[in-house]
Amino acid sequence: MLGSVTAQNHLEIRFHDTLTDRLEPLQPVHKDEVRIYTCGLTVYARGHIGNFRTFVALDVLRRALEFDGYRVIDRGPILSSLSCFPLIF
Repeated sequence: MLGSVTAQNHLEIRFHDTLTDRLEPLQPVHKDEVRIYTCGLTVYARGHIGNFRTFVALDVLRRALEFDGYRVIDRGPILSSLSCFPLIF
């Protein structure tokens, strides 16, 4: 969700925290840099558009962050045995 412009001249981007059920602002660890990690697909049958939803959503997020002036680093898959979900830090 996009909000007002912050002191760093970035839009305030907020994410839904499923643990607290609240909107939390994006707080990058490094100023003006965001790192994203997303696992690969786990497909047990024929692929379909639903398999790619995560990647489409994160591509849109990456492009929005870059447009807003962030340096975005996609860390890619690290270990295939991890229980995977998108991480943004």
